Amino acid sequence: MHRLKYGSAMAEEELTASDLTDNELQALVALMRVMAGADGGISGGEAGVFQHVATDVGEARFRDATAAVAERMEKESDALEFAKLVTRPGAREFVYGTLYELAVPGTIVEKEGEVLAFLEKEWGLSVS
Repeated sequence: MHRLKYGSAMAEEELTASDLTDNELQALVALMRVMAGADGGISGGEAGVFQHVATDVGEARFRDATAAVAERMEKESDALEFAKLVTRPGAREFVYGTLYELAVPGTIVEKEGEVLAFLEKEWGLSVS
């Protein structure tokens, strides 16, 4: 697992999907949708990541988050706006790690790289 640094500090809290606030979960779902669709479809590995998050937070909460995202996300770039809702370092680490996990089963395509680079810059991440 890659460790993420925020400025000069590491996240002090290690979170799971169930620890995310509703806004953080919606941000995760929005960004997952972009990442999963970046290479033209959802692979088996990507579907497994979605299922893991859904199981962790509960199917109903995951469905609610997905519906909220679908209602508020008109275009792909809107997903990056959701990233601004994630302010806790531990939540940022979890979201980034989950997105990275979505990207690595195959080759990281350009769109996936752009999303990860955006988050690194937006959140001041240093990935090592």
